[in-house]
Amino acid sequence: MTETVEASLTADETLDAASQGIDHVIGGSGFVFYYSLLGALLGIAVAALFSPFVTYLLWMSGSPAAGVLEVPVNAAVAVVLALWGRDIGARLAMHRHRRKFLAGMRDRGMPEEITGRFTVTNDAFVISHDRVTYAIAWNAVGEVIEIPTHWLFAVDLHQFTLPRSAFADIAEERTFIASVIGHLTEAARERSDKARAFAEG
Repeated sequence: MTETVEASLTADETLDAASQGIDHVIGGSGFVFYYSLLGALLGIAVAALFSPFVTYLLWMSGSPAAGVLEVPVNAAVAVVLALWGRDIGARLAMHRHRRKFLAGMRDRGMPEEITGRFTVTNDAFVISHDRVTYAIAWNAVGEVIEIPTHWLFAVDLHQFTLPRSAFADIAEERTFIASVIGHLTEAARERSDKARAFAEG
């Protein structure tokens, strides 16, 4: 027996729902805020620790404006260190977020590694492995993105990843990318300027 449900979805709606699904997998993401806050507070604490040293340097400079500059300079140092600390905290939080998400997906049966097959046909860009098959209409491929180690294929809210190491040599790689580029819409081809230049050699 086959059951089919048809539903209309917007991109915003999908992203909102997906973020809640990710929170469920990792057990909540409130720690991202607290990591950033803690980083900023540590930055301010370091600034307070070095404040006497900054003041000493100002007075040792012999500048007649040392007394006037003491407060704004220390405040500026505190702001810079707070922002730096917040950035470090956010990076640590994102690293933890990634680890928790991957661990959660592995717990749900995601394999550590898959062998994918990328096939160019006239009707679709077919990406498949032992668990999933995608037949992607060419007008859904919005851009081909070149990065040093991979090719990325932007398809609506998805990005499919093809390791460049999959190719035997650069000639084989150029032939494949040229075939993909040749099936894209004109707009997608224009956006894929680096990939197009690579394919053309």
